[in-house]
Amino acid sequence: MKKAVLAAFFVSALLSLCPAQAYAFDVDGFKDGALKEDIRKLLSGRGNKVKESPGSDGLLLDTYGGDTKTSSYGFWFCKDSFVALQKGVEPTMKNFIFYYNEFVNKFGKPVNGAVKFKQGTKGEEEYRKIEFIWQDGKEQVSLAYIAGSGNIADSLSITYETANDCGY
Repeated sequence: MKKAVLAAFFVSALLSLCPAQAYAFDVDGFKDGALKEDIRKLLSGRGNKVKESPGSDGLLLDTYGGDTKTSSYGFWFCKDSFVALQKGVEPTMKNFIFYYNEFVNKFGKPVNGAVKFKQGTKGEEEYRKIEFIWQDGKEQVSLAYIAGSGNIADSLSITYETANDCGY
């Protein structure tokens, strides 16, 4: 009897340490695997206006503090399941260094070969991009800074993605 009680106690203690569901990412309350309609309800419940991207499987959202855009989000779905989030933040070098250090502390160095440099043009405007990528189990996180010229605005984005069949 004692052994059965101890075994039951041990099993329940172990189970209490295990999360009910493991998420690859949980960013600002948005958890991968959620249904598109659940994300839409969550966003609408926060008083946000949601735009659906025509011809794609994504939702776009800009958040404002007064009249100023403070951040933007892009949500991507695979077979109606939430698989990727892109969060735009204020494109400052201070923010870039802050997030880079945060991800190094959380995930370690970026994945080998996952520092990407790109430069190009859109029309007559030039841009330069640097991107760092970290992999942690099912989750991939990237930090990208784009320095634009002319009509191409600087941008800083963080993308969280979980393994999926849709190629995001």
